[in-house]
Parts: sequence; C-alpha cells; structure tokens
Amino acid sequence: MNDVVLLTGANGFVGSNLLKSLSYNYDVVAISRSKPKFKCKWVKFVTLSEINFTEVFKNYKPKFVIHCAAIAHNKAPFFKKNEKYLKNINLVYTRELIKASLLYKPLKFIFISSISVFSYKPKMYINEKSELGPTNLYAEFKLQ
Repeated sequence: MNDVVLLTGANGFVGSNLLKSLSYNYDVVAISRSKPKFKCKWVKFVTLSEINFTEVFKNYKPKFVIHCAAIAHNKAPFFKKNEKYLKNINLVYTRELIKASLLYKPLKFIFISSISVFSYKPKMYINEKSELGPTNLYAEFKLQ
C-alpha cells in the first residue's frame, strides 16, 4: 500500500500538475469542487459547512497534506463583492484543515502560498526573509 497524500485544490494549475505527478507513487485523496482528471480518491468540496476535515483524516489517514486550494482572482470588483466567500476559502478553510492536521499529525503539511504576499519590486530577489506587503485581498488572506 502506498502512502496517502491529501491534496486540496486538485483542479487548479499547481494542484492538477501535482496530482498528475503524485498519482504514480502515492494514493492521493483530492478535495476539490469538481472531479479531478487524474487518478485519485475524490472528496467533493461544496461549502465549508458540508466538509468535515476531521472525518477526511479519520477515513483516509494521510501521511502528507499539500494545501493548494484558494480563490485567486485578479479582478478587484470580484474581490470586493465576494470578500466573505474569499475569506471562507482562503482563510477559514485553511485554518480548519490545519486544525484537523494538528489532531491527526501527518508527517508533512505543505502550504502553497503566493509571491503576492511580499512587497515586490521588479528584479528583486525574494526569499522567506523578504519584507511582507500583500498587494491584494487574496494575498492578505494568504498572509493571515
């Protein structure tokens, strides 16, 4: 039996490419709004109130968690009109996933973040010590 990887955001750009690669050597449990294209066990995400991360961990016992799920939309009107929804997905969802992880203690928890949390200037080298300065609501939630 292969190790189990819990992957959120399995249909996004990063998540789908990770799923494709991981599915060769791991049993992947994907949490996403629609069924992924690649081999995995699928947990459908509809709303936060309808998903129980603790149950997912209890049922699948993931050794690794890779959290890619987020709403990243670069159109300012979308952010302003949907701030509560964005907060639920980009912040509350992440916190609930972390709470379940702390209970079940996977070996690794990998959180895919964004360069937009940094105060970026062209040709600037960025690392974990770079100055933080979120550029939009998405980045603010990633930072929190």
